[in-house]
Amino acid sequence: MVMRPDKTPEVMQETQCWEEIESKGGYDCLEVVSDDALDVEGLTIVFNGRHVLNLGRERYLLGPVIVYKCDEDGDGVSLSAEDVIAAVVYFADHAVTLYADGKDFPAFHI
Repeated sequence: MVMRPDKTPEVMQETQCWEEIESKGGYDCLEVVSDDALDVEGLTIVFNGRHVLNLGRERYLLGPVIVYKCDEDGDGVSLSAEDVIAAVVYFADHAVTLYADGKDFPAFHI
């Protein structure tokens, strides 16, 4: 699944997800989504670290992110409907608009 700060989430084939990230400059960061309010475990995100804006201790992602799930062995697995809903809720709750130089910048607070 690909999430973008300014667009509707898209569930895609795995190869399409990687093509989307590569078209935006590649990826070099992997993190596990940690939120006690989520009912799922193992959601993992991949994104390009150059699209992260650090403001003090806060981080904002200005580019796309791939969301996928890992099993207990660390292998990537397909997202279930519950996983998709959890990811959409998580990123909707973390969507922000930053403002600088007279322009709005949609972002995810990560």
